[in-house]
Amino acid sequence: MIKKLLFICCVLFALSVHAQVNMTLQVPPSGVLLKNQLWNMLLVSSSNSSQLIRLNLSLQDAQSNQVLLSATSQTITLAKGATQLQANNFAPIQYDYYSSIFNNDRDPNGLLPAGNYLACYTIVGEHNLTLNENCILISVQPLSPPLLNMPANESVLQTNYPQFTWLPPTPKNIFSDLNYDFILVEVLPGQAAPEAIQNNVPVFNKGRVRDIFYNYPASNKQLDTSKLYAWQIIARNGNNFIAPSEVWTFKIKQEKPLAVIPLNEAYILMQKSGELKGTYTIEGKNLNVKYYSFDKEHETEVRFLSADGKVIQTIKQRIVYGDNYLNYKLNRVFDREQVYFIEIRDKQNNKYSASFRLIK
Repeated sequence: MIKKLLFICCVLFALSVHAQVNMTLQVPPSGVLLKNQLWNMLLVSSSNSSQLIRLNLSLQDAQSNQVLLSATSQTITLAKGATQLQANNFAPIQYDYYSSIFNNDRDPNGLLPAGNYLACYTIVGEHNLTLNENCILISVQPLSPPLLNMPANESVLQTNYPQFTWLPPTPKNIFSDLNYDFILVEVLPGQAAPEAIQNNVPVFNKGRVRDIFYNYPASNKQLDTSKLYAWQIIARNGNNFIAPSEVWTFKIKQEKPLAVIPLNEAYILMQKSGELKGTYTIEGKNLNVKYYSFDKEHETEVRFLSADGKVIQTIKQRIVYGDNYLNYKLNRVFDREQVYFIEIRDKQNNKYSASFRLIK
């Protein structure tokens, strides 16, 4: 009986020596986070004297509870009362990594990878007595989400198979497996673009895109000129959602009907400089010209020149992409049996021309 009382007294004495330590964690709950910031805290000891402690840390995935990282500090002396502590107070700290998300950065001064975590702390005193435990949820997020680049918001495109580009979230080095979901939907009449992204069945979507561009596949049905489309990029770190981009919209330009070639009139073909093949003979004063433009719709000058290169007449002309069938009424300055040139320059300053002469 006396031995039993002595044992109880020893236990009570040990517990009085290892007094309770209150822990207030000061880790930023969200944003970009350095590993060293995991050790920011305020400890308050109710002991009558200093005591030796160490701190154990377990960093877990907030969804799966998988332990991703563990760390143990050196043993430190904790004084009575309140003590503000940081990573350098616990150094050296031993880190152990259990996940591939840290493969690119195992520097204790480095950034935590993007994701949602549960950080759990245990204060251990002498004789491995647990003095306190505490956990905190942490969300490591980029400073900026992915930013859409092209096609510009509310733009009208010339092609039914556009290319999409965007900028990655920053800082990029908090991602161990950065990839994107690409989503393209039709916006119905009366819908807002974000509503369409949330509710409509995608016209096209693609997961785990690793580049910051994506071409709408030529194997897919071409996009319709009569519809409004919305697109969005969602950034992920592995399979974990990180951040969505804004939602932008675009349309496809309505194609103009092909020009009708009059059956009773001949058209001379304008060719690139250096490719001229002879001189066309024109009856009367009507000049009909066919010119193929590789540029989008624009306004340019059509020049008429004499055989010695002198400019006779200049006309402003609207040019569209593709075939252009141009008709001109030649005035009195054009003489019969003389050779003349008609000339157009494209937006790259390439010259297209044809030579002709009047016989009536």
